[in-house]
Amino acid sequence: MFSAVSVNTVPCLEELVNLVSDLNVHILMLTDLNFPRNKEETLWKNINPETAAAVKKATLSAFSKKLPVLSVRRWRSSG
Repeated sequence: MFSAVSVNTVPCLEELVNLVSDLNVHILMLTDLNFPRNKEETLWKNINPETAAAVKKATLSAFSKKLPVLSVRRWRSSG
């Protein structure tokens, strides 16, 4: 499953992990919004400790469910 994530959707990330893990999906692919029109919502430009903690919590939750999380550049530095 592929999902673009922004500062506005990070609070829903753990819920997404729970939904995806129940669907027998083998990999969760996450990316940050990276178009000029999304600059205000892009995760890596607007990261704060609370957002980083939410990303880390959701990622660890995915790992605990044996759901690998793949990412594109910059995701790892956010969490």
